[in-house]
Amino acid sequence: MIARLKYPKDATLHIKQGQSITLGEPFYSIQKDQEVILDIAQKLGIKPRLIFQHVHVVVGSNVKPGDVLARSKKLLRTRNVIASYHGYVSRIDHEAGTISLVATSKESSEQKSFFKGTIKDIDTHAHIVDVDIGSAFSIEADAVSHDAGGPITFISETSPAHVEKEGIENHIIFSKTISGIWLSKIEALEGSGIIYALGSPPESVPYAHIKETEAQAFEDKRHSLALFSSHERRIFAYN
Repeated sequence: MIARLKYPKDATLHIKQGQSITLGEPFYSIQKDQEVILDIAQKLGIKPRLIFQHVHVVVGSNVKPGDVLARSKKLLRTRNVIASYHGYVSRIDHEAGTISLVATSKESSEQKSFFKGTIKDIDTHAHIVDVDIGSAFSIEADAVSHDAGGPITFISETSPAHVEKEGIENHIIFSKTISGIWLSKIEALEGSGIIYALGSPPESVPYAHIKETEAQAFEDKRHSLALFSSHERRIFAYN
């Protein structure tokens, strides 16, 4: 069975068509940008309103380490303000005498795969990855907040309250009814997602809301893994 997953437009994919992938492998990463404000007036010893007489860049200019951003020439010496980052100029403020750069950091946030299967297709225009997860049980959900996945932990109102962190962290939690107590515990112990029929949706954890009758069918199957597709508004249970 094919599951269709979306990935962010600004992401760099670490997968390729035909690749077999399992849980926890690199899926994609997103470069972290940060804004850096340089006080040009202070560095050059000029009045802020005179900054445009000294800058060597304009808004939108791409810069790299070593590029001259601004220069002040005097009789005995020249002062330069040099870029220390890769990025681009986002603002030049003549009132404050500053240049704002959006600098691309070397750091990036990496999303590990929350599914296993074979990458069948990658649509770089729609930013969708098709994954063949093999034999699976699929349900059209009433709502799917985000793509998510992982091993399933089945709980109920009668489940022992001492379910350990290992059974919640990075797991998809299934319960026909989600109580406030369980919801707090799942959020605190970093569950990967929640499948439920009755209760209020969580604020900080991906969720799939399904009908009560479908919840019973899902529970009866007792598959080991779950996958959310927000693009299809479906959930998949597989092994």
